[in-house]
Amino acid sequence: MQSQFSIPTFDVELWHPVPGYEGLYDVSDMGRVRRMAPPPRGGSRPRLPDGILSPIRDSKGYLRVRLCRGGKRKRRFVHALVIEAFLGPFSAGEETDHKNGVKVDNRLVNLEKVTPLENTRRAIRLGLRDAVGESNPSAKLSRDDIRAIRRMAETVRGRELARRFKVSPALISLIISGRRWRHL
Repeated sequence: MQSQFSIPTFDVELWHPVPGYEGLYDVSDMGRVRRMAPPPRGGSRPRLPDGILSPIRDSKGYLRVRLCRGGKRKRRFVHALVIEAFLGPFSAGEETDHKNGVKVDNRLVNLEKVTPLENTRRAIRLGLRDAVGESNPSAKLSRDDIRAIRRMAETVRGRELARRFKVSPALISLIISGRRWRHL
């Protein structure tokens, strides 16, 4: 038999110390950072009520805060602070991924540790990154390079093209045959 009364649920914001800044800063599972200690002399960035720091969006759209310890200031990504405080330090080759693709959504439920390859695959799947041609972060050649390679292939050997464009002869062969950069 079901009860006719429902128990209200409350979203409680959980706070953990920022690793390396214990007693100075806390970070919440909602992606907020607060100062626990008084601000350093000489002022600091404006703060919201209750010591909440105002993050700044960097050129790639991620939120950063400036932390101070022993007179030294350091900018840190909010998403990395959340991950480290709640899930522990990063292992070699791990990075943070925003599951929903929204760079300013730093809630713990939206973050996970992934490899760079997993991060790239999700970005492509969400349409945040185009993996074709020059848009591919691993691309070493431009559209103009590809056109030049295909034009020169009639008179210049593959090994020479590879040397000129600083890529492997195998890649030159794939470009000429149309198995790579086929969209051009």
